[in-house]
Amino acid sequence: MTSCKMKTGYCAIFLSAFCILACGTSCIYVNEELGSNFIPIEQRYTTHIDEFPLENIALKPVDQLSGYSSTRVTIGAIMTESGEVSERSSAFSLIPAAKYDFGEGGTVAKFHFAIAKDTLSYIHENQKRILQDVNVYALNESIEDGDGYISTVFNPSELVSIADGAIYDGGDSLSFDFRKEWANEFLHEKLQKIEESAYDSVGAFTEKVFPGIYIDVEKPSSAGGRINMFTITTGADLQQYYLSGGYATMTVQGAKFDGKEVEDTTFMFLYGARDFSITQEATDYYSGETLTPQYALNMSSSTLDGLATDHATDEIIVDGGGGLKPVISAREIREKFMEILAGKGIDPKSVIINKATMVLPYDLSASYEELESYPAVLSPTCKVYTEGDDEEIISYAGITDTSVSSENQGDINRSKFEYAPDISYHMQQILALDEYSDDAEVKKEYEQKDIWLLTLAVEQEKEEQEGTSEYYENLQYSMYYNSLYNNYYGYGYGGYGYGYGGYYGGYGYNNYYDYYAMAAYYSALQSSQSQQDNSTTVLDRDRYYKATLCGPEAEERAPYLKVTYSVRQK
Repeated sequence: MTSCKMKTGYCAIFLSAFCILACGTSCIYVNEELGSNFIPIEQRYTTHIDEFPLENIALKPVDQLSGYSSTRVTIGAIMTESGEVSERSSAFSLIPAAKYDFGEGGTVAKFHFAIAKDTLSYIHENQKRILQDVNVYALNESIEDGDGYISTVFNPSELVSIADGAIYDGGDSLSFDFRKEWANEFLHEKLQKIEESAYDSVGAFTEKVFPGIYIDVEKPSSAGGRINMFTITTGADLQQYYLSGGYATMTVQGAKFDGKEVEDTTFMFLYGARDFSITQEATDYYSGETLTPQYALNMSSSTLDGLATDHATDEIIVDGGGGLKPVISAREIREKFMEILAGKGIDPKSVIINKATMVLPYDLSASYEELESYPAVLSPTCKVYTEGDDEEIISYAGITDTSVSSENQGDINRSKFEYAPDISYHMQQILALDEYSDDAEVKKEYEQKDIWLLTLAVEQEKEEQEGTSEYYENLQYSMYYNSLYNNYYGYGYGGYGYGYGGYYGGYGYNNYYDYYAMAAYYSALQSSQSQQDNSTTVLDRDRYYKATLCGPEAEERAPYLKVTYSVRQK
């Protein structure tokens, strides 16, 4: 009896609880607009998403990109199956590692050149270790006399060959001997007659004594070839005092010093050094003794340049080096977006761009081998003009906000077969432009907002001394050298600030700069003594690239711009 009553009691309690819960739930009314009347009208926004095709895309070589590199010497040539040829060559000074007295007389027994391999670039794996004939010439003018662009051309027929039988097989280093006849002439006619003033600066030495050397390789006679990158810096352990990188050595026999004949004397030469020394003392930009910065002028040429056009059709070509790159019209972007806004009755001044993405598909049928030649990153960039003291300075400014992790930097998406870089802030800047007209200033403003897509690569940089890697040291040096010669710093451009490029005029010997390098620089300033590898995304002017994207007239998957924006309510 008791058991039955207990069961009845439990059932009653359960039913009561269920009824209370059901009734309570059914009586709750959710008003999602509650309090909306208290939000000021000017702070209410509606969100829109629109897309429109990108039809006005030009293909232009990046011929005004700086060719200077503080890390590499790049030489090589590649021929495709269809006969297209892409070439790389390099020029740099050959500077004594100290302000030597070269004595009198004597004979050069050996003048040896060696430079360590950095990395290789090729289309087919079977080209990795092919033999390439390397041509070495004496420059007849300093590379400082030119504009320093990657499109610079030296005509080998006007230069003197100074090395025989130089061959590179893709191994750990490029090594050869200069011709003895030339080496002896160099010693007796140049080095032993050197004026004291020639040691006043590296510029004085290259002008009065020897401008430097130019290196290229023979073009392939058939499909194949390789581009070779070498480390220009002379590696040195400043604690153990030994050298590990590339340098040249001249061994002289029988030279006289202060009237005394010396059996053997060896002199050391550096490549592209900014001083007559392997190391430099502490400066405002260096906390201690560091390696002397070195640089080379790397040049590129491509037969694809002949396909340059103001209006791409069914294909968009992306070539490596200073070759063809897509250029997307800022005028087209603004005019098409303004049409969309006008159709919706939206005041452009009330628009806030939340996200703007350029979608650039490539052919779904591209083979795995072809995709190996596609760049890892296609970075949207602007070509910026700044008035210098004597001439106009040209810089290339990255426009994707790399400080925001959600922003797509232009990384290749192999699952979607596309590049989709974000240009959100830049889109806001384009929208703010004045109406296009034939006025010269207006035209130039639009030209500086045109979007160039440049090739970037992810590379490993190794921490070397006191927590500051060689890459960052050279970066700091670039700032210092730029302040001396360009007298231009200008953080960002047009108010873009650190996150949107921050290109510093010519920024030393490199007129491409973005937030990646900016962040690396400030990270280096805060670094401690440690050994570690760092992944750095950098402009890649060296490797071979050939990508074919879908053009504006492609039957399928043509490029387009997707814009998400908010409009202030009235």
